[in-house]
Amino acid sequence: SSHGTIPLSHEADFVQSFLSFAIADIADQVVGWCGPPTRVRLTGGGATSTLWPQILAAVLGTPLECSDEAVEGRGAAIFLAVALGIQSDYDAAADAMVPSPRRIAADANAVLRYRDVRRHWQQVRDATRVLDDL
Repeated sequence: SSHGTIPLSHEADFVQSFLSFAIADIADQVVGWCGPPTRVRLTGGGATSTLWPQILAAVLGTPLECSDEAVEGRGAAIFLAVALGIQSDYDAAADAMVPSPRRIAADANAVLRYRDVRRHWQQVRDATRVLDDL
């Protein structure tokens, strides 16, 4: 592979990569509003995947904690526990309600490769935004 490209073996890899880029854009906004997180958790069916958490960790440039698949409503319960004063903060609430996570490290080489690919993806996304108005 040439510099700045990642060999993707299957179409699903593209989808997972582009989804990760979109999530990273949202995460960048949240960090701008709230500061960097103490940890990043991935929940739901995607958290049980082998490949996608590795891609997302590399795109975000941070380790991920992947929870179990049965999380419907758990995020809302975490926010509610903090809002009602049952838990002191979101980390404490998550610790009380979420089983021990599977940890996925961000591979340093993949972080660099995905950073370059994400930059190209952002350029294409920005260039095609005018199509939204058609």
